[in-house]
Amino acid sequence: MSWTTQGRRDLQPALDLVRRSLACSTLVGLLTFGGSAGAKADDCPAARQPNIPASEEPALNIDKHKKQLRAYHASGYDADIKLVLDDALTYVMSRADKVTRPAVVLDIDETSLTNWPSINADDFGFIGGGACPLRPTLPCGFPAWIDRARAKAIDPTLKFFDAVRAKHVAVFFVTGRRDSQRKVTIRNLRRAGFEDWARLMTRPDDDKAKSIVPFKSSERAKIESGKKPYTILATIGDQQSDLDGGHAECTFKVPNPFYFID
Repeated sequence: MSWTTQGRRDLQPALDLVRRSLACSTLVGLLTFGGSAGAKADDCPAARQPNIPASEEPALNIDKHKKQLRAYHASGYDADIKLVLDDALTYVMSRADKVTRPAVVLDIDETSLTNWPSINADDFGFIGGGACPLRPTLPCGFPAWIDRARAKAIDPTLKFFDAVRAKHVAVFFVTGRRDSQRKVTIRNLRRAGFEDWARLMTRPDDDKAKSIVPFKSSERAKIESGKKPYTILATIGDQQSDLDGGHAECTFKVPNPFYFID
């Protein structure tokens, strides 16, 4: 059966509608995944909720909350991180052979390296200057702590790192640490056991933006669109701001009830 010219004209409005619908669906997909095609939101594992013990009453008392957080760090915190990293590993392994140049993005502080000695010494406060002697009753300036380059690896993250590297998945570190802290951060990562990663992106010293989201999302975009573009299968961090902004198939948030970053 052949179509007449008139028949094709009669069908043209419907065909145009179908084309527009398909184009819109494709655009929504690209916007939803920040440019990473292939996976769907439903394919990503559900977010894990941390199993933080209940605070002692009265709850509206900061000392009760500090006791609660120390108890969580001592028992339960590492297990919660492992659950998230196990989910991430399962997903990455399921996708690594299906894309060209697979990659993951890791945050550093409270994701790859632990700053607990500094956090604990400062009683959950933040001290932006001064020395970090790490002696009882003495405060620890956070920049001095970073300069020590002695932060230990978060064990579930290091195991995740080793597993994905064995699968030839590239690992990029994107951190809010500044360019001036770059050398000591590289030293600390290697000392903690992170070897053979692709690149470290540190935040410019003159970046005064209130939120870290524009910096981190733009760095992920560069990974996707460079001369040798990668497919970012997962981005992993302890803050929601580590994950917002797209440019990854799935996001994985490890628990951090100790501090908050925009």
